[in-house]
Amino acid sequence: MNDILIFLIVPAVFFVAFIFWMVWSVARGGMGQNLDEIAKKIGIKSSVEFFSDIEKRFSFTEGRLISSKVVHKTVVATHGAGFFNSYYYNLELSVVFYVKGERYSCEKSVFSMINNKDEGRADRALSLIRKAKNISVYYDSDDVNESYVIFDGVKDWSSV
Repeated sequence: MNDILIFLIVPAVFFVAFIFWMVWSVARGGMGQNLDEIAKKIGIKSSVEFFSDIEKRFSFTEGRLISSKVVHKTVVATHGAGFFNSYYYNLELSVVFYVKGERYSCEKSVFSMINNKDEGRADRALSLIRKAKNISVYYDSDDVNESYVIFDGVKDWSSV
């Protein structure tokens, strides 16, 4: 009889502790940490380091914004016995640039590649890129389609 209680109670205690940890983690924002913070913890470059590295290694030209909009994403994740919705915002954009007279398009920037949890920040970023004075496109000389755009030198969401 005692063995049955041990096999039932011990897992139940761990299960309840896990659920409390999940709720606590979500409540304090631990499940939705900034991707740059997570990247640093596991040794991946932050967006600022990534785009600074791109500036050093890639060729540069000016670009022109063709389209931009805020995109809302809902990600449903399962944790233990529950489902959790996470809401993210990023920008969908298109910038045109020319290399040796040939037209190319770039859709990659910090605002399109990294999700953001703050809708107001996404709206501010959209306003920033639409008013940007400097639209810099960095591209790989060997593969022009490998390109990234930086608006007015902004390389991370926290700058918006």
